[in-house]
Amino acid sequence: MRTRIGALLGVTALLLGLAWPAPLASAAGTGWPAAPCATGAFGALVRDGEHILVPATVTPCGRWDEDLRFTVAGFRPGVSPQVFASDLRAYARTAPTLVTADLVTQLTEDIGLCLLASATDRVACVRVTLDPFGSGLAAVPIRTGDDLVAAPVVFRDEDHPHLPSPWCLTCLVIEP
Repeated sequence: MRTRIGALLGVTALLLGLAWPAPLASAAGTGWPAAPCATGAFGALVRDGEHILVPATVTPCGRWDEDLRFTVAGFRPGVSPQVFASDLRAYARTAPTLVTADLVTQLTEDIGLCLLASATDRVACVRVTLDPFGSGLAAVPIRTGDDLVAAPVVFRDEDHPHLPSPWCLTCLVIEP
């Protein structure tokens, strides 16, 4: 009986490992192993207490490689966002990868969010803005070349000085 339970747990762990993104680990010192291209999209913004959550999915083009990484960056007008090696995430092996941007900010102006396959390759972008009817916040898709997200991304090949979001397993804290 114990052998069967152990085997079942082993198979379950293997299957989860194939479908789930690689665990967060320091990528400092390795540069940014970027996919040659990727596809992705942001979902609807959700406000949960003080958290502004914007979910997204991303998939690399071509053959999956365990070393390839992506991230989400936050943009404020005229400011270059910084991306740290520890902000990079692995792509899921068999399905689109889910990531949730957890914005740590009081929204006083529109900010942009982009899924990044590399420091120069924006996959999909949204403008996080106050709803024009004053009923709350909205994440509105914008072009990857929109002026709001045009600033160059600064990649820092070191660990981020802040801890990952404890809010959810797929969250990435964004401090635009």
